[in-house]
Amino acid sequence: MFPSTLSPFVYLSPALHQDELAASPLATNGMKLLRYAEQNGGVPLTQSLGAFHRKCVEWAAHEFQWPGYEPEILYSVNKVLNEPDFPPLSILHWALQDLRIIRHSKGRAVLTKRGRSILGNHGELQAVLAV
Repeated sequence: MFPSTLSPFVYLSPALHQDELAASPLATNGMKLLRYAEQNGGVPLTQSLGAFHRKCVEWAAHEFQWPGYEPEILYSVNKVLNEPDFPPLSILHWALQDLRIIRHSKGRAVLTKRGRSILGNHGELQAVLAV
């Protein structure tokens, strides 16, 4: 195990198995978002903030399995969901863009070459997002 560059309190193990990574909300939901972008020709962005369009946020609220962010909890506070209302998606958006796995182009968040190469590889996505 070795410390993450994000925090001295986070340790990463290079010996994780695929089934252990499949249980990671970060890797699982990140991969769902990448597949969504691939299957839809990118994720539409809002014109004002460059955030994911509400349709994607609503999809993510139902598809993501992130403890404490179940749809019934999210909708009990908001009638409609925007990206800032769903922090796990907002953080993934920022991280994927910062790591150049997605990029904004012509009003859409599209996969980069690196993003396409990561598709289907939960371990690589987990490693990239965690380090």
